[in-house]
Amino acid sequence: MARKPVTPALHGLVDYGFGIVNLAVPALLGLTGSARVVPAAWAVTKGTLNALTAQR
Repeated sequence: MARKPVTPALHGLVDYGFGIVNLAVPALLGLTGSARVVPAAWAVTKGTLNALTAQR
């Protein structure tokens, strides 16, 4: 069986990291309106899904 390149723990860290990036970067770039709301909504949705699953 082939070794998987991404472990479950690393996958969880990447997911949470992208959530933080989705929350922080639009604010750092000074974006407003939907350009700021859409990434924030995605981050909250993805973070909620990660928190409710058996993912690390």
